[in-house]
Amino acid sequence: MKNKIILIAAVILLLLFVLPAKVDDDAAKLANTFYSNLKIHDFSGNFQYFSNDYFERTSKHDAMKYFNKMYNDFGDVTNYELISQRSNRLRNTVNLGKVAVLKFDVAHRNGKTEETFVLFKKYNETFYRIDEFISLPK
Repeated sequence: MKNKIILIAAVILLLLFVLPAKVDDDAAKLANTFYSNLKIHDFSGNFQYFSNDYFERTSKHDAMKYFNKMYNDFGDVTNYELISQRSNRLRNTVNLGKVAVLKFDVAHRNGKTEETFVLFKKYNETFYRIDEFISLPK
C-alpha cells in the first residue's frame, strides 16, 4: 500500500512538471460538476465520475467515509479556484488517451484545502474519469 501511494505521488509530481499547460473544457466541466455535487452533499453522486481503476484501489464505502470526514472536518465547500492545470496526450503506451491534472484552492466553512484531480480520458471515450483525487489541508 505504501509503495502504491509513493508511486501515485511520483506520477502526479511528474505530470505537474512535465505536461503542457492548457486543459480542455471537458476536464474543467467535470471538476465544476464534482464541486457542485459537494455543495449539495451528494458525495455518492460523484462516484460516476471516478474510474474503475480508482475503485480497485479504494472501495466506494471508504471513499464515502473519506468525503464524510472531509465534510465533518472542514464543512461545506464555499468556493473553489483553479490554480494549476496541465494536460497531455499519451501515445505509445498501454493506455492511449489524454491525461489532465487540475489543482484547486478550495474554501470550506471551517478551513481551506488544496485539491488535486488526475483525470484520464481513453482515446475511444468522449469524457474524462477521475483516476486520483487528493485533498490536503492548507
